[in-house]
Amino acid sequence: MYRYLADVSVTPNVGAGPGGDALQNIVNWIAGISLLGCLVALIAAAATWGFAHRQGLTGQETAAKKAAAWALGGALVIGASAGLINFFTHAGSQIK
Repeated sequence: MYRYLADVSVTPNVGAGPGGDALQNIVNWIAGISLLGCLVALIAAAATWGFAHRQGLTGQETAAKKAAAWALGGALVIGASAGLINFFTHAGSQIK
């Protein structure tokens, strides 16, 4: 009932295309800048958390705790992104 006209295969290789190495450098640069943004956000959240706690501002203290969690979560996602993409690429390539 179903016919396969042609088998298709995909072999990802960033360096094979024109400008592949430059594209990899741009992605690495964006990841580095993003991690610096997470660091700045974490420092600002920690400072706000400390000042808000000292002044007894529980609403701002709670918001600062959430901001710190978001900054750490962002750094986790940025750091794990290549590993996650590779994991799902390898898992998907096992499907026949």
